[in-house]
Amino acid sequence: MSVADDEITFNLCEFVGAVIGNGNLWTDGSRFRIELTGHPKLDVNYFNYLSNLSSDLFGKKPYPLCTHERALRWRLQSKDAFILLQSLGVPTGNG
Repeated sequence: MSVADDEITFNLCEFVGAVIGNGNLWTDGSRFRIELTGHPKLDVNYFNYLSNLSSDLFGKKPYPLCTHERALRWRLQSKDAFILLQSLGVPTGNG
């Protein structure tokens, strides 16, 4: 999945910015994840907004929000979304 210049939307830019600012891309070759971490109280509404955004952009909702080690965790498992973000220059993390 790739995006032509005329397909880059405000919503896609906002999603990419959220991943760059608070997240990472991860893969082991068979699983493809986009993860975000935030404040468990301050980021709940924003992460819910990003959940709706990812559903609109990629047709897939992330796992339900969970608090893990005093942080809010958000995870989208989507190979298509992962490849798209990589094609836009978002680097893959090491772990």
